[in-house]
Amino acid sequence: MRPGYPTGHPKPRPGQARGKDTHEQVMAADGLVFDTRRRRVLLDGYVVHLPAREAALLRVLMAHPGQLVARSALVNAAWGAPGPPPGAVDRLLRRLRRRLQLSPVSPARLRRVGDIGYIFGR
Repeated sequence: MRPGYPTGHPKPRPGQARGKDTHEQVMAADGLVFDTRRRRVLLDGYVVHLPAREAALLRVLMAHPGQLVARSALVNAAWGAPGPPPGAVDRLLRRLRRRLQLSPVSPARLRRVGDIGYIFGR
């Protein structure tokens, strides 16, 4: 037994507080507040719950607001090594775009840039 640590609990890694998640739990950009742990978006007073893969995509996009995020980075975030079936990234992002757009006339928060990737932010 290590001194100072209860049995059954691993020693925290450098920079990690015991009992806390090292990932950023709340992200905010472009009028959205995203609780990454609960996969919940607060959008103009409305709460939107996201499936796991859509939440993974939004986390990557919100980490780089206004910047082009390559399709390969999105694939790695949502699926990992094997990769998705053809067209799956576009379908997920289309659904995510609909969830985050309050009305059809409001500007889109997610923009597709050809076959290269996507940009988050208006």
